[in-house]
Amino acid sequence: MSQEISPRTRELLQRLQRIDHTDYVILRELAKHTKDPENHEVLEALAKERHARQARWRQITGEEAEPNHILVWLYAALAHVLGFTFAVKYMERDEERAHEIYEAVRDEVPEAKRIVEEEEAHEFELIDMLDEESMHYVNSIVLGMVEAIVNFIGHLSGLTLALRDARLIGLTGLITGLAASFAILSSEYLAVEIETHDQEPAKASLYSGGTSVLALMMLLLPFWFAADYLVAIAISLGIAIVMIAALAYYLSVTRDLPFRRRFGRMAGISLGVAALSFAVGLVVHEAF
Repeated sequence: MSQEISPRTRELLQRLQRIDHTDYVILRELAKHTKDPENHEVLEALAKERHARQARWRQITGEEAEPNHILVWLYAALAHVLGFTFAVKYMERDEERAHEIYEAVRDEVPEAKRIVEEEEAHEFELIDMLDEESMHYVNSIVLGMVEAIVNFIGHLSGLTLALRDARLIGLTGLITGLAASFAILSSEYLAVEIETHDQEPAKASLYSGGTSVLALMMLLLPFWFAADYLVAIAISLGIAIVMIAALAYYLSVTRDLPFRRRFGRMAGISLGVAALSFAVGLVVHEAF
């Protein structure tokens, strides 16, 4: 039986009801495609929390709410690409926007904020229990990506003024870049083998080397398609900034790290190395 509330409050609660119902369906989908039994149980427990909450809103509104099927599909795709840990933590971050609704309805539904706060505390405990394998190799992914961006963008910047030919720069960068990626792969293997016991050296090296090669290919694309070498290096620098932003955001979600400070530090180092290498390339070109 529905509770007597104003039309505006009913509308806001129906919005909450739909959010929680959507989250419930998303979490059930993630749990269905998770092979690890412990992670499956955690995701199912999170889904039950959301189901119970949307059931409480349904008691107040007296109406059913359909889930947002587009969001369900998007989160499933997000989990497939970036892992279910990222998807769940991003969902929780997005959930913070709903706090404005809790504040708006608390006069007519005073228990709304209390219900949510109590359940969210338990949800955070459950989320901390998620143990996705790829999260054990985040350091390797970061190492591969950061080293690739800093080294390759510096290398390409130096080659730009030294060679002054986009195709030649791209070819030279590919050869030296792949050699550097193989070096990153092998050094990560040896480092993990010596220092850690919770990672497999082969997997760590593949994560590190794989992200390094991916970054290399992205940075080289402009040199294969742009006729002007200065346009190519400008586009490559732009791609580097986008990759740094994406990596910093990924870390801010999965590791709860501040985005702006990490992005600023990584971008500053990369652009600083690029400027220095650019100057070295100019000196080499003029001297020889």
